[in-house]
Amino acid sequence: MKIALGCRLGAILFQLIDSWIAVTSLPIVCLAALLFGDQSERYSAIAIFISWLAVMLIESTAKWQFGYLSFMAIDAVLLVFLALIGQKTRKSWLMLAIAFQAIGMFVHACHALDLKFSASAFVIAIDISGYGLTGSLAVGTYIAWREREALKAFGLSQRTTITKSN
Repeated sequence: MKIALGCRLGAILFQLIDSWIAVTSLPIVCLAALLFGDQSERYSAIAIFISWLAVMLIESTAKWQFGYLSFMAIDAVLLVFLALIGQKTRKSWLMLAIAFQAIGMFVHACHALDLKFSASAFVIAIDISGYGLTGSLAVGTYIAWREREALKAFGLSQRTTITKSN
């Protein structure tokens, strides 16, 4: 009896810790991207944060039949937006963010097509997608900040492209 209660309590505690990590890490990373990132990090942070708020709002208020399709639509819009930013800037962290968002979209599509997989696999894949997206934004923000600091150290105000002349 004690072991079963301990296992159940441990699972509940893990769910609480997992939720708190998700709820605190995304706004912190988005704020850091707004403060220290370049234009692509800022735009991506705004889009990711707005989509996260929309999902949280729908999740907390909607008890209607097509709530899941709205999650899929929000994630699809975010995927297209990140792809457009990635096409213009060609930053490596954005390609990673797009890949993680595509994992989330693949899971949504599997669920929409009623493919059979376990609930834990669904939750794990969605968590990997969300944490990967947040982590890639954090890495991109760090890279942009370090590049800016390195340019300041050399007395440059902006990035310059070095071309090879013949």
